[in-house]
Amino acid sequence: MVAVGWDQGVLIETCSGPRHIVVWEDGQAAGELGEHSEADAAQPTWTPRQIPIYAHDYLVLISHPCDIAKSPSKEPHVEFLPANWTSDKGRIHSARRNSSRYYLLQTRRDSEIEEGLIADASLRVMIEKSALLTLSLERCPGLSGAGLRKFRTWLGKRHNRPALPDEIVDAVQKPIVEGIRDLRKKDPKDPRIQVLDGMREVLYWLHGGVPPYEVEFVFICREMGFPSPSDRDAIAPVVAWMSSLLEKRGKAKVMSWQPLTLHDISAYDYIAANELPLDEYSLVESDENGVALPSWCIQERGSSQR
Repeated sequence: MVAVGWDQGVLIETCSGPRHIVVWEDGQAAGELGEHSEADAAQPTWTPRQIPIYAHDYLVLISHPCDIAKSPSKEPHVEFLPANWTSDKGRIHSARRNSSRYYLLQTRRDSEIEEGLIADASLRVMIEKSALLTLSLERCPGLSGAGLRKFRTWLGKRHNRPALPDEIVDAVQKPIVEGIRDLRKKDPKDPRIQVLDGMREVLYWLHGGVPPYEVEFVFICREMGFPSPSDRDAIAPVVAWMSSLLEKRGKAKVMSWQPLTLHDISAYDYIAANELPLDEYSLVESDENGVALPSWCIQERGSSQR
């Protein structure tokens, strides 16, 4: 398979067909569908279901190259994410930024409308390796060299991101994400939006195990471009605005902040920090993808750890 070009990041165009899943449901519902006998009707069971895959969408190969190269007798399937073109500006922006669910594979313009081909990490499709030998693959222009390395990093980060307790999301992430959404709708050219869009990522640590939390922010700047760590005067209004959002919520307050690059921050601090999503947040009560953790999972960072 590798010899004929199958590799992580290649695309196949889908045709209409089913994607198979199983659901856990009571026996009565399954019995009504004729999938179990009357004797089994009272017992909950795993029941197969089909979800349609529509034509003109794509699948992007995400299996590790080593797994692709393995013999089908040892690794019979490879894994894909569905991807589709959309002109939804919000979805494209989220996928272009730091979304853990969506990834912008490439863009195109039809007249003045920008469209993005976006992979969705919340869904998976498994295909037998032998079937791929009858299909035509496509190369994605954005998934080569540095682009492919970025895509692989994104794939790994989805499974490596910590699931924070709801009280932390509600105190820190939710007010900031909602504030950014409101500001972007009001004035997408606001200087604060331009500063945040220029950041590589925003990290934070929490001090104190209960609200109101004390928050320490680190703004990770890109090595080149705006803003840089020397642009403190441009970043300061963003911090003041974020601080006001947290104080209005009443569950957290900004203790300190600093702008750095990846070259400046220690590996220990980078790993110990939480990433602040700038476009989305997940709460267990409102988002089925959220995961609740006990309070001891709150990441503390004392001055002795610097």
